[in-house]
Amino acid sequence: IIDTVQRSQRSNNKGKRILLYKIMVTTGSVTWYIFRRFNQFYDLMKKLKSKRLRTDQEFEFPSKFSKDMEKRLNLLQDFLSKVLATTQINQSKYLYKWIEPFQLGDERP
Repeated sequence: IIDTVQRSQRSNNKGKRILLYKIMVTTGSVTWYIFRRFNQFYDLMKKLKSKRLRTDQEFEFPSKFSKDMEKRLNLLQDFLSKVLATTQINQSKYLYKWIEPFQLGDERP
């Protein structure tokens, strides 16, 4: 189960502020937070499409250049919800790899 997506900002190794999306993942009794950048959402979408894994419902994927960060956040949440609602995708190795903890400073609560 992936819970709400929130925005979070951190500094990268060069001191530049980057926008991350904080996602709570729960499986059974284990919960952890993952942090993903927009490009990682985009890469997941492209990987799923290249493997012909389609969501059961249509979704609008946000533009990287969108200035409306709240709309982008909502569209990414909608994308993940529809990915998870599609059995063929939510059991795929691509999604499991994407939600693995301990990338970009992921943390257990």
